[in-house]
Order: sequence, then structure tokens, then C-alpha cells
Amino acid sequence: MKRFVVYIFSGLILVLCSCKSLPSKESNLPGYDFKFDLYSHVKWYYRANLKYPSIEELYDYCWGIINDANGNKYASFNDFEKATQKDMTGRESLLHHLSLYKDDISFEKKDKSMDILWKEKKWMKIKIELCEMIKEKSYLFTYFYKSPNNYSKDFNYEESFLSVKKEIRDKYLTDSVQRGKLQTCLLRYDRDEGYQVFYPSGNRLNSNAYLSKLGCALDTFLLNRDIQMIQFVTNLPEHCLIKNK
Repeated sequence: MKRFVVYIFSGLILVLCSCKSLPSKESNLPGYDFKFDLYSHVKWYYRANLKYPSIEELYDYCWGIINDANGNKYASFNDFEKATQKDMTGRESLLHHLSLYKDDISFEKKDKSMDILWKEKKWMKIKIELCEMIKEKSYLFTYFYKSPNNYSKDFNYEESFLSVKKEIRDKYLTDSVQRGKLQTCLLRYDRDEGYQVFYPSGNRLNSNAYLSKLGCALDTFLLNRDIQMIQFVTNLPEHCLIKNK
């Protein structure tokens, strides 16, 4: 009987220790939910890059936004933490915890999902459904790229872009026959490469007057702002799409 009690007690100690080690809401920031913020920022990264991040890429992504908001005056997040005496935002708290748990947490990217490991054991799985994210908040996919790793959400640019897009659309898709049945599309337009279709997958664009004029307008828009590429969601007539062979 005594041996049985010892086994039970030892088991409880192991359970308590393992629970304590998991980085969920336990932290030196009361009420902070590390798991929620990690998931949210992976989604933000995915919208801009259309891929899952490595842990270093997520860290650099968040730090770039924080440092830009603070005038790019800090050499590192560690310097930023030492210099600022204020309540942390969610993004700042996330970086604090990624630094705190840097030896315990890792990302394992798969084909269409990503596992987050805690001490080499699966802790959470993230599977992003691009179609559902676009349906929920398509406006969050608009990004402007000076280069692949230098991009931003600029709301002044976005407002001007929407105005340009509407002007071309109203001029070249003038009736219900031309518009036809609409398909929601996630596109990128690069000044050198032209259009790329990322959603729906397995498609390319069928050249026509509307897309040609929109491309010319986007060339001018991007060149005037020293931007290389734009990403956006738009609704196109189905005849604008061709299935890849």
C-alpha cells in the first residue's frame, strides 16, 4: 500500500512539473496568452509572405514592425526592452516570450501546416486555410513590397490603389456581360514579372483589355512610389482565369 501511494505521489509531481513548463498563460506578464499571440502573428506573417515562417523569420517580422513604429532607433529588441518603460503591446510581449523560451520552442513546417514544438514535443498545430482567411478579411492581404523582405501595409497607398483599381474597373468592365460571374482572387503584380495568381490555386490570368489596362495603371502607381510589387484581393470575371495544364 505504501509503495502504491509513493507511485501515485510521484506521478502527480511529474504531471505538475510538466504542466508548469508549458508556455501558455504562465509568464511574468499577468494575463498574457502566449499561445494566442503566437498563432495570431503566424497568420499575419502568412498574409504578407504566403508561407509559414521559421521562428527566426517570425521574430524578424515582428521586430521590423516594432522598430519601424519607433523610428528604427534601436539596434535590437533587447535594447528596446531596456530603454522603454511601458506596458507591452501583444507583438512586444510575443517577442519577449520568444526570447525567453528560445531554447525550448521550435517550428516544424510541413506541406500545408506547421507544428510548434515545445521541448521537441508537439505543442500546437497551425493549419491556415487561405480561402477562409480571404473570405473573412480580404482587405488584410493588401501589401506593398519594395523587395521580397521589405514590405508594409501603407493605408495612404492602399486608398490611392483602390481608387486606381475602381477607375479601371468602371471603364473596362462596363456591363453585366463583361463582368459575368465573379471569382475572388489573390494576386500579386510585379513591375518586372507582371501578374501572379495565388488564389484560386492552379490558375493563371487570361490576357484581356481590362487586365492589360490595370497592369499599365499599376506600373505607374508602383513606379511613382518606388515600389516593386503589390499584393491584393480582387473579384475578377471567371473568363479572366485559365486553368494551368
